Amino acid sequence: MPEPIYDFSSGTSKKSGAESHATRASVEKEKKLDRNRRVIRVFGYLCYGGVAFLLVWNQIIKLDSLKFHYISYVIALTFFEQKIYSLGNKALIAFLLYFFMFVRCFIPVLPLLVFYIISGMVYPLPLAMFINVSGTVMMMAVKYYYGRYQSPLLYDKLLRRIPAVTSALENQEKPNPWLLIIFRLAPIFPFNTISQIYGSIGFPFFKYMILSLVGYLPRLISYAIMGSHFNDPFSGKFLTPLITLLLLSGSAMLVFDTLTSFLAKKSDKKKQAAVSSTAVG
Repeated sequence: MPEPIYDFSSGTSKKSGAESHATRASVEKEKKLDRNRRVIRVFGYLCYGGVAFLLVWNQIIKLDSLKFHYISYVIALTFFEQKIYSLGNKALIAFLLYFFMFVRCFIPVLPLLVFYIISGMVYPLPLAMFINVSGTVMMMAVKYYYGRYQSPLLYDKLLRRIPAVTSALENQEKPNPWLLIIFRLAPIFPFNTISQIYGSIGFPFFKYMILSLVGYLPRLISYAIMGSHFNDPFSGKFLTPLITLLLLSGSAMLVFDTLTSFLAKKSDKKKQAAVSSTAVG
């Protein structure tokens, strides 16, 4: 087993030879981090806004002037769902779902929710959940080991994509298990990128898989239920899992924003204390 690419006990990054250059780089890094956190915070509030919109729209759509259009929409969706469900070879559909999930590990052909909803449309809920969970485990494992055996350059490249994730991981002596659950709950964090990062830092695989599933399971359950009620997207059976998912996603992003701010302040205090003790010595 190769050594982890990143060592959390190594401390801060190496200083640049020129102090002014290091200062400018630090300021630019902080600005980029603040922008990234702001985006995450905005998406969190947008999730709450989406919940409010769905609740209001669910009442508006019941107005007599819109009922006809809504019924026409439901009929069209029901026809589409029946076409999907009437596909003869269910085993072939399952194979194709697994195949495209595997392909998506390397080529983002479609959003993951498409696969999860289709399985809910085609199969009974228990079987759809099995396909969704097992397919997700496969994708998590593939990208984990892909990151585990890649060069440190890949790790650095991955972290540069999401400065807030970099800050959260580097501002602690070892990865916080709750952080991985938040990464899986919040849709703004790329599925494959998070898997690769945790593989590259040598995070224990079994622990990684359990925590990932705990964080991702609400999404898997919600999409499967939504798929089974796809023909009536404004019914309680469709909206309840969607609203629950939006609430969890929004909360996860806002918790992440609060947590990263706390970790950053804690790290700054440690650095200041270390500088003060060095100056006294």
